[in-house]
Amino acid sequence: MLSFLSLFMAASRNQFHQYCIYGKFQDCLMYSKAMKSCISYKARKSTEVRDTMLEALKTQEIKFTSASVWEKRENPGEYWNGKE
Repeated sequence: MLSFLSLFMAASRNQFHQYCIYGKFQDCLMYSKAMKSCISYKARKSTEVRDTMLEALKTQEIKFTSASVWEKRENPGEYWNGKE
């Protein structure tokens, strides 16, 4: 099952998109670990595995939402109000 996931991730449109934008393919190790944790949790209902999965989701959410797109500046530029 995990080899199927690896093949899917390597051949997916997402990988091509990642390559076009960033110049490299996405590392799918994170998804493999998440899938193993999910299967383990479904089989055993372990609170330890559940906590690990929740922590990984929180980390991924923070990583996704904290992307800095704009440069922060202290004050507006000299041309701010149409003054050149």
